[in-house]
Amino acid sequence: LLTIDFDELTFERAMDILQKLVRKMEDGQLPLEAMTRYFETGRKLSAFCSAKLDEIERKIEILVKEDENGGQWRDVTTSTQEAASTTF
Repeated sequence: LLTIDFDELTFERAMDILQKLVRKMEDGQLPLEAMTRYFETGRKLSAFCSAKLDEIERKIEILVKEDENGGQWRDVTTSTQEAASTTF
């Protein structure tokens, strides 16, 4: 199984990897140990994607609220790496 660098990972790449893992798991040809590793990696990727979506949602909410006053994008301090690693 591949090593994932969550610091460099994009949402789109995480979804691509997650979809490939699911396809391999659904194929039913993986040994139990590999299936367990794929599942664990999939959960981490899922948490990463969820955190990324939450971050974007917060940015959009901030922008919409500030739009009347010429709102600007602001960084949200939640780390998606933290979210992915602390969930497990």
